[in-house]
Amino acid sequence: GSLDTGFGINGMVTTGFVNSYLDRARAVAIQPDGKIVVAGEARPTGGDPAFALARYDANGSLDPSFGSGGLVYDPAVVGIAYAVAIQVDGRIVVAGDGNFNIIGPDYGDFQIARYFANGTLDASFGADGLVTISVAGTDSARNVLVQPDGAIVASGHLLGNSSADQSAGVVRVTASGVLDTSFGIGGKVRIDNPAVGYGLARQSDGKLLLAGRSGQGPLGQFALMRLAADGSVDASFGTAGVVTTTVSAFGDLAHAVVVQADGRILVAGEGGSAGVNQNFQLVRYLTDGNIDSAFASGGKLVIDFGGFADIAESVAVQPNGKIVLGGLAREGPDSGYGLARVNP
Repeated sequence: GSLDTGFGINGMVTTGFVNSYLDRARAVAIQPDGKIVVAGEARPTGGDPAFALARYDANGSLDPSFGSGGLVYDPAVVGIAYAVAIQVDGRIVVAGDGNFNIIGPDYGDFQIARYFANGTLDASFGADGLVTISVAGTDSARNVLVQPDGAIVASGHLLGNSSADQSAGVVRVTASGVLDTSFGIGGKVRIDNPAVGYGLARQSDGKLLLAGRSGQGPLGQFALMRLAADGSVDASFGTAGVVTTTVSAFGDLAHAVVVQADGRILVAGEGGSAGVNQNFQLVRYLTDGNIDSAFASGGKLVIDFGGFADIAESVAVQPNGKIVLGGLAREGPDSGYGLARVNP
């Protein structure tokens, strides 16, 4: 748990993009060779944000074989990248939002980009390397994964005129970047309740797990939904394909989901007194959606770092089965990274 001083400078790397005044790293993926791909946005003064990528060697130095000195930034790829995945052939898939329209009610659509391993856009994918998909109103892809057959699945938020109008969407495109009409309706699935656009995972049988929230504010609960491989709701999971779980008495929100090697499902998020003392939360489910009561306390684990707001935004399972949660942790006025590791 201590900082790895062999990485960057005392365990940390800070990278700025040329001609950009605001850079944000929002997603990370590790290549099989140990190189680290980070995706996010770079925003020039007075301009729109654009997809930005950086690749680092395992020691934290920028990889000069990638883009320009390890960085990829093209102002023409307008949007914000929230997710990144590595294909088996080394190509890099990035998803987020783009196609902004500040005049009408549709302020953004799902945007997926694919890059070659050297950082150049793959023009054989979609339209010159980009796929833009409107699901319903203002859309933002927050997750992406690549199936074994090369098809790409993205999920995220569909946001109307207020936070109470939030729903979720899932799309699947073929390896060439065309909507897969065998999935959902014309390659798209819209989910109006619950709002499960926060987390996405794929089971070994091809079924998709979506995590998020059912209800609003203090009435919010963890929501976990399962879709069949064709995008239809898997009615054998929970109640009509959905499982809702109350962890705290003050509202809960799931941010991430991952599947263990044995098929059990881990969902991580936050809950507690809104804006004051949220805590890391972790729930484990059996393959049918029932809570795994053998895990922690009745299947639920709550972690409080220091009496202030803590938000688990991601979850991963190590090769030895241990579970790592990451996100925001706050002690008094200070905010920082929060990491917790849990025995399986």
